[in-house]
Order: sequence, then structure tokens, then C-alpha cells
Amino acid sequence: MLKPHALQRLFLLGLCLAFSALLGCADDSKHCTGSDCGVIESGCEPACQSGESCVSGQCMVRGASCSQAGESCLPGYEEASGFVCMDWRQPGGGGAVCSTNCAFTGECASGSACYALHSNTDSYCQSAGDCPEGKACLQGVCRFAACQPSNCSGPVSGQAECDEKFAGHPDFPYGTRCVPAGNDAHFCAPAGTREVGEVCVDAAAAAQTQNYPATCAAGLSCVDDICLQSCANDNECDAPETCVLEAGEAVGFCANSCAPFEADSCPAGEMCKPLTGALGQCVPAGVKEAFARCEPGAEECAAGTLCVAYPGAGGEARCQPICDLSPSSTAEDGSIAPGAQAARDATCPQPETAPASLRLAHVADSLGAVDIYLDSAADPLVEGLAFDATFPSDAAWHALPGGRYRLRALPAGAPRSDLPLADFNIDLVAGQGTTALLAVAKPSAAEDAEFLSLGAAAADARSAQVDFRLAHLVADLGAIDVVLIAANADASNLGNHTLLAENLRRGEARPAGSTLFELSAQDVGMSLKLLVFPSGADRGDPARMLFETDPFMLNEDATLILNGTMDEGDLTPSHLLSQLAMGDVAPASAAGARYSCVELAEQPFGVCQQICAGGAADYGQNTCEGEGLGCAPVFLSNRQQWQNLCAPVGAKGVDDACDPYVAQGQCAEGLYCQALGVSQAGMSLPAGRCTPLCDVDAPHAGAPLGCEAAQACQALEPGSNFEIGRCGWTCEPGTGYQDTSCPEGLDRCEPNATLRDDLSGQAAPQIHYEQPFCAAAGPRQPGENCQGNDCAAGSECLFPRSVQTDFTSTLASPYFGGPGLVPVCMPSCDPFDADSSANRCATGETCLFNAWNAEVGHCAPIAENLAPLERCAQPGLACGEDSICALSQNTPICLRFCDYLGTDSQGAYLQSTCPGDLRCEPLINDIGICQTP
Repeated sequence: MLKPHALQRLFLLGLCLAFSALLGCADDSKHCTGSDCGVIESGCEPACQSGESCVSGQCMVRGASCSQAGESCLPGYEEASGFVCMDWRQPGGGGAVCSTNCAFTGECASGSACYALHSNTDSYCQSAGDCPEGKACLQGVCRFAACQPSNCSGPVSGQAECDEKFAGHPDFPYGTRCVPAGNDAHFCAPAGTREVGEVCVDAAAAAQTQNYPATCAAGLSCVDDICLQSCANDNECDAPETCVLEAGEAVGFCANSCAPFEADSCPAGEMCKPLTGALGQCVPAGVKEAFARCEPGAEECAAGTLCVAYPGAGGEARCQPICDLSPSSTAEDGSIAPGAQAARDATCPQPETAPASLRLAHVADSLGAVDIYLDSAADPLVEGLAFDATFPSDAAWHALPGGRYRLRALPAGAPRSDLPLADFNIDLVAGQGTTALLAVAKPSAAEDAEFLSLGAAAADARSAQVDFRLAHLVADLGAIDVVLIAANADASNLGNHTLLAENLRRGEARPAGSTLFELSAQDVGMSLKLLVFPSGADRGDPARMLFETDPFMLNEDATLILNGTMDEGDLTPSHLLSQLAMGDVAPASAAGARYSCVELAEQPFGVCQQICAGGAADYGQNTCEGEGLGCAPVFLSNRQQWQNLCAPVGAKGVDDACDPYVAQGQCAEGLYCQALGVSQAGMSLPAGRCTPLCDVDAPHAGAPLGCEAAQACQALEPGSNFEIGRCGWTCEPGTGYQDTSCPEGLDRCEPNATLRDDLSGQAAPQIHYEQPFCAAAGPRQPGENCQGNDCAAGSECLFPRSVQTDFTSTLASPYFGGPGLVPVCMPSCDPFDADSSANRCATGETCLFNAWNAEVGHCAPIAENLAPLERCAQPGLACGEDSICALSQNTPICLRFCDYLGTDSQGAYLQSTCPGDLRCEPLINDIGICQTP
């Protein structure tokens, strides 16, 4: 992405305070007082008649001074509806100009940009009704907004225009630059001091911070933090450089262009730095190796790497290997498709490796033959796979690149568009084998079957004897104990028992990991059977047995699968055992670290982060390459999943102070920074302490990951197979959302819920109520100013609701705020059940949800009282009971929200708290949105 055009983010309804020298938005810039304010009474020939005023050499009727955009006008006099007479106060600007009022639409004609205007007549507001005619309630303040026409023609062609207008002006000490503002508008902005090749900030950042010297000098563009010569065509560049133009733009920059990720695209000693997906710039390559610390813009990193800041690491930058994002197909939920991610990962410097290996085994007798599809392929991967059959046959493996894949099982011969019997995402690792077992689903499940994955045993786990493992897939059984016994032995004699598994849960295999059971030599070829008991039962009492299998023999390495159901109408106990030949070991990968291609905000390339492939077992084992890097859980927003990746870690130990808003780089590997409330007057913000991470499956197992005494492990991604969690203290919410048994600074206790999709697509998403954990709370009371986590339990630090400009911020405007707004501790309320709320909202207010939680909210004034789905005028503000005016496809719509409960017995969404005939459809967690059936 080319940064010369980043100013487009700033201009749309942006405060003109940032460019006060440029725009002349001084106090009272809209109107002044006095009958002759702004009137020029001389200079017109012949002299103006009675009732007229001389404005910029023209005689104008005072009663109609502003009725057409672009005409000269008389400030302080009558304006036609939809227009504002603005003296933009530009040197050589020609006086006041009639400008379109864009306060309510934000839209201007091409060649002009909409500005919210600051004036000393502005007043605070909560809705448009609080403002005088012509002003809108923008970010909590009554303001005019007007369309300002361009004052220069373009970054190259307009340079001379800006030089002429602002030469010698004290607010432009280093000259001027004509910068784009979006909507084909351009404006003169102060130039900076940075020359070609020097590090810079773009014009938008300079405007926000008023640090104009840090921008590029006149005639230059800030491209990925480096100043380059601006141009409109190749003739304005010195060979071999050419003018690099972004699609649809009239200005570019001079560079030695190249094709990213193509060999020999740049001269020796240089590398191709991507600027778009298909266009790059040759830059000098340095000598620092991958993952070394570096200074952005200093060109220190070796070819194939760029100096990039780790997201969430407080600005720490490393020489990161870069990867190609061009494989970019997306899945239905907007995340990148599994196959595309595997292709991206392949552009990282991966070690030589074998492919991932997959086997499919059909162990669900009640299903009949099935067709199994992989990802979105038009044809099945395997057709007519019968019960007890495998694909490939003869214990072979199906090879494919590592990555996440989707498996769908349908009845044999059924159309691909039919609802699947089972739908499953499976993660395959290069060099490792995984078997997907198609089994009967739990009785409570919406689908008829499900896939369960079983990793292949490592080569060194196989012995010269017969090896085996045991898997529990019985659909209607919980945890069990399993015993191996000779078929003719006395089952009541514990001396005849070989215990294979205790507390074996459905979907698990024993032994865990890559180890195997070894069958004793005397048992090979003998008739054996399995005895299955409830977990913890007396195994010496045959009456406590759930069932025993038919006799079987083990003559080769195999997986023994307890499958089917206990229901006599389905599979009887005598058929509850399947044998899956173990076959050959899956091809092993070569030694070496593997990498994942991770997207970066506003960059056309990704970076390769090393994968901690062993999960929790890799923490604290010096797995990561690069000084100061360690395993950490990282949330990848484009994939909507957590992954264990190498990232910066610090030296702080358990209970050391840390900044909870810096995700990595402070606490040691295996720790995270737990946010705290401010509990002492002198304690600085933000406040946190380094606290252990944990293995969800073994939270108290000790090193490397485990919780302290009295703590519990809270999963980072409830309901998923991601194994890392955060240690904390469980709590029980009261009516005041507080639990005084929590540690100091952590006595906030709020309900929490997650929305879990039905993978088959046959049933509605379900709400799962999670165990609440103690969270940060401080001493500040409702109504007091706050910062971060310093509000007392039962209140939250929020900005007043304000007008916003995108869907997410309109729904959650108290977390985004706006200029002039100050956060305060707001008392919590119950968004959808006033009867159980500890704090009631006043008349004319409604309780709106906080942070996607249907149980906790804040009171907000109803700015306009509309019916659900009606068009509204103030995005971000409340527009009725449980309703928010939100931008949906750039159109402000009054959306009514609800407490999502799921569906009725016929599968129709429940009405919940929706009025009329609307139904509550899922949005996120337990928040729903009212829609027509």
C-alpha cells in the first residue's frame, strides 16, 4: 500500500484543527458579530446600491448571500438551506465562498472534502435536537461541517500553486506540499525537512501530531517511511528509476521498480521490497540475519528480510523473513481459505520436508457407504467408502501440503450440495500423519456423524513386537476404564487384568502422544477381549462392567477402536470393536524450524513467524530462533484463530509489574501480563502483573506451563482445540458484577458467553456460558474520570456515545471516543432485563451492551426514537430501546439488539427481546440482532 495517499483517512469529517494554518479554522471561523462583520463596502465600481454589499469586487444582495456552491458570499448573512458561507482564510483565497453543508451526510462533490469545523460557538450535545439549525452533533459537539474545494491541483502539478499561495507564510517555514485528501481533492500542507532516502512520517500522521518537520520536503513523497522523489511520469525520474504509479492515481514516486518474490528482480546487493501485491522497489540489502534486532528504515537487514515491528510488542522490530500474500482466496466467514494459507506458508523459507499425510477410516456402521469431499473440490476425494474401510487402502497415506482442510461426508451418491453427515476442519502438519475417523455422533449432536483426528505414531515408537493403541469413540459413553484380558480368563481376578486406560474420554486415544502399547510375546496370536467399565468403577466386580468385546486377536500393529453406541437398537456391544491396521509410518519431516506467513496491517507482504509446533511442550525449551524470542500465543485476525508462534519475550517473572496493553516483549516466556485495577493512589497506569500461562489439558502439570495454587486455567479460545490458556481466579457474579473473594485489584466478576457454530450447518449456533474469572477493577466510582481499568466493579471506564464512521465503531463507540470527549466510570446495567438490573437507567435512556456481552451494559440517552431497521441520522448513538444507529454499507440504520437464545424445536430463531414479529438472530457471543423472519 502506497503511503502518499494515507491522508484520505484524515479528511473525511476530520477536525480541521490539525490543519489550522492551512484551513484557517480559528475560533469563531463560521460567524462573527456585528451587522457589518465581514462586509467590504468599497472596491466595487460602480458603487453598490442600497441593500447590496460589495464582496470581492461584486455587489451582492444581503438577504441571499449564499445559495450556490462556489459563489462569493457574505459571512453572517442569510444562507440558503444546505449551504454555509465560509471564509477559509487562505492567503490569496479571495474571501468567503458559499460551501455545501455536509454535516449530515459527510458527502461532497468531487474535488472537495468535508470538514467538521471548530468554533467558539460550539456546544456539547447528545443528539441533533441539542444543536442550532445547520449544525450536527458530531462526536458529542454541535458543529458545522462544510465542503472545502481543493486549493491545489495535485502533488506534482499543484506544487507551484502552493508555493505561490504560501511563500513566506510563518506557518509554512519549510515550504509547502500539495497532498491528496481523497475524493479527488488536494490541499497545500506544510512541507517537512526529510530528504530523499531519509526516514519520514506521512502527512496524515504529521497533521495529527503537528510534527510537520518529520515529513518529506517539497516535491517528495513518504513511501513506507522513506522519502522518495514524487513524479507523474517516467521523464521526471533519473534512470534507471521509473515513476511508480498506484492504480488510478495521477502521482507516484521515483524508484527502481521490481517484481516481488521473483528471483533476480533487483541488482546484486539489493532486494525487492513489495509496495503492492505485484509491484516492488529495489532497496539496499544489509547484513543482519533473520530475527536480529533492527531500526526501521535503516536498511540493515539481509536480502529476503525486512525490518518490521512485531504487532503488540511495544514497537520492537526484527529482521523478518517476508512472504507472499497473493494467494488470498477467502472462506465463507471472511477468513483466508485453508489452501491459500498453505500456499502463503510455502513462500516462507521452510526446511526441506515431506508432505502431510492423511488417512480416512469409516467406523460408523449405521451410516452406510459415504462420499468424502476435501475443501471445496467438485469431486469427492473418495467415493463409496464402506464401513471398516480406509482410504487409501492397504494402510497407505494420501499426501498433500500441510495446513487446515475441510472434510465433508455425504451419503454415497448424494449431491455435493446436500447437508453433510459430518463437517470437520482438520489441521495437517507437514511430515506427520493424521487419521480422520468417521464415527457415530453423540446423541445430542445435530449431525449424524463426526470426524475425529488421531495422530500417527512416530517411527521410534514402533517396536519389533506387535504395537497397538486404543481409541474411545462410543457415541453415548463418557469417561471409561478399559482392561485387556485373555478371552478365557476369569474377569473377576484383577491379576488377569492389563489396565490400558483410566478415565479415557470420548475422542481420546491411549497411550497419549506418539507412544504405543507393546503386546507381550505370549499374547500375540492369542484370543483376547476388552472389558469396559465406568471411570473409577470397581474392576474386580464384573457386574459393574458396561460391556465386553467379542474375542479378537492381534497379529500386526493396529489401533483398537471402541465405536458405535450402547443403544441395543443401533450397534450391539458385541460389535463395539474395530481394528485399524497401523500400516507404514507416515513420512517424517527433515529437521528444522517451520514458519507461518502472518499478515501485517497496511502492508502488501506478510512476515514469517516461527511455529512452536509442539504447542505447550515447546514453551521454555529454547525452541525459537533469534535472541529474546520465545513461544507465545498469538491471535491471527485474518484466520480468526490462535497459534503458538515465536515472538519477543522479556525477562520479567511471576508477579513483576508489566503493561497489559503490550502483548509480547515484557514478561518471560510462559507468562502473560494480567491487567489489574489501580488499587493505590500512587500506582501508575496501565497496571498489570506477569502471570503464568497454562496448558488447558494439564493446567497443574508444572513446567513448562501450569497455574499456581488456587488458580484455574481459562482457555484463550473456548470450545476449540487450542491448548493454551491463562491462569486466573474463578468467581461468581453478583447483582453488582463483583466478587469480593477475588484478589485485590481483580474483584470485577462478569458473566461471559461464547457463540459456537454448528460445523455441519444443520443447526443454529449455540450459546455456551463460560466460567467467569476475576477481572481488573479499581477504586474510582461512577461519574469520576478514569483511564483503563481503574473503575470499581459494577462500573466501566467508557466515553459518552458519539457519532462514528464505520460499523464496528458505531456499535462500540464508547470504546473509540472522539475529540473533546473524556471517559468516565459508567455504572453497569443489564441490557435486556431491567427487572434484574442492579442499576436502572433514567427516563429517556436505554441500556446498551458493553464489549459484546448481553449481560452487562451502560446507560445511554436515546438521541432519536425510531422503529427497528428505520433509517437514522446519528451513527453511534442510541435510536430507541436496545437500539443503536449503525452504519451498514454506508447507510445509517437503527438496529435493535437482543439477548440471543437460539432456536425453537422447529429450528426457527426465538423472538427473545425483539418487538413485533422480529426474531433474534446471532451476531457475536450472546448478543443477537433483531431481524424480520
